[in-house]
Amino acid sequence: MRRYDTSIKTILQEKNRYLQETGASPVFLSDWDSDYNSIRMPSLNYHNICLSDVQKYYFWTDEEGYRDTVQTFLYSQFSLSTCKDEFTIGSNGTSSIMLALTALKETGNHRALVLTPVYFSTLNMLDALNFDVVEIRLSDKNNFKIDTEQIDKIIISESLDTLIVTNPFFGCGTELDLDTINRIVDVCNKHDVCLVMDYIYGGMSWKMDKQDYYIFNCPIYNAVRRTNHYVFIESISKRVFLNGAKFALVFASSFLMRRILRLSVFMVGSMAYQQVSLVPQIYSDSSIQSLSSLILDNSQIAQSRYRMIQTMLLDTHITLSKADCGYFALLSIPNKLHIDDTLFAISILNKTGVLTTPHSRYLYKENGLYSFRINLLLDQKIIIDGISKIRNLK
Repeated sequence: MRRYDTSIKTILQEKNRYLQETGASPVFLSDWDSDYNSIRMPSLNYHNICLSDVQKYYFWTDEEGYRDTVQTFLYSQFSLSTCKDEFTIGSNGTSSIMLALTALKETGNHRALVLTPVYFSTLNMLDALNFDVVEIRLSDKNNFKIDTEQIDKIIISESLDTLIVTNPFFGCGTELDLDTINRIVDVCNKHDVCLVMDYIYGGMSWKMDKQDYYIFNCPIYNAVRRTNHYVFIESISKRVFLNGAKFALVFASSFLMRRILRLSVFMVGSMAYQQVSLVPQIYSDSSIQSLSSLILDNSQIAQSRYRMIQTMLLDTHITLSKADCGYFALLSIPNKLHIDDTLFAISILNKTGVLTTPHSRYLYKENGLYSFRINLLLDQKIIIDGISKIRNLK
């Protein structure tokens, strides 16, 4: 029997039904894409593809030198030396996490502590690999504050060997501060626990101290790699909306990286030419300023949308998470009848024409509330329309 049911099949079926009956598409506030009419996109050259390029086979290995490109860039920009046997480039974040967890299971790790909310595919992969999972369900009520003493006690009492953290917490727009990360690292080292940090949606702080860190957040990476056993995965693709040519940077302890690279050959295969061609364009001294400015502009748009929603909800009982980064925030509506989240989402759709994805899919649940993420990079008119309908919900 599966532990986790993260499917939204029923809600998507209701979306199609609504479209057929009304002839209108619902307002999808939980959309996972940006609105390309209002968000700046990068000027990168990956559309002009030669036949000889697409005929090549690009492994997750270094034969084409694209790993060297990133390592050289990190050193030139941040004086950051990365070990070749602790770094690779993955085809996307989801497959990178899959390989990392599979590699951990091969080494004997099988008892994980997960801080939620967390991406649904991570839950499904833990389920498929038969990990024993203990959850600490964080709450917007205290701004997703982490109690490292609680983590310490649970690791001991449950004999855990892996700690999985999604940073920022998935869909909430709340990022861990460096002090908290360092305390987590200390706890992991104390008990010889492997720290897995999913930073795929990271690097979009609304108050970034150093703009270069939009390209690579060196302080967070340095804190994580201080762990005796670690995996750190990040993806600039999310920050510049390269959904058709994603890739991820994968850092891990050398003994894990060897397994990740071996597993990638028969579980993932090669990378596309579009992915490989983007690496030297993004991680170059000539691109860092323009890409940093682009991410800053997009982040400011998200922050502006967030403030607008805050204003729209001032006189309601609807709450918005205290976001400080990224392009998602968590919105919670009173669920006085305490009905199932899926039924609540369908009820909202039928009453207002607004489509939402229950955040319980990502293991976020508060008593008496229905919560869902809102995409802050949707067109402003769409957000105003959707929030206006939600706030007038009876």
